Amino acid sequence: MTGARLRVRRSSEPESKPLVFRMERMGELSRACGRDLHAISEISLVLVTARAARTERDDLDQHLALGTRRPARSHG
Repeated sequence: MTGARLRVRRSSEPESKPLVFRMERMGELSRACGRDLHAISEISLVLVTARAARTERDDLDQHLALGTRRPARSHG
């Protein structure tokens, strides 16, 4: 998690923060987890895209090695 620190409160310590503040803090943690999941999904998309590009490039290597042009794609 990004910078969030949790502290266990001992039962002898007075409860210094109101319930509203604690609920807001839980919301911050939820948003942090959401940002982490979003970042993971973006990284996964980049990796999948890179893999697809590499596969396409591997398919074209024989044409590039011969100095020929890339084969035309049919759009149909």
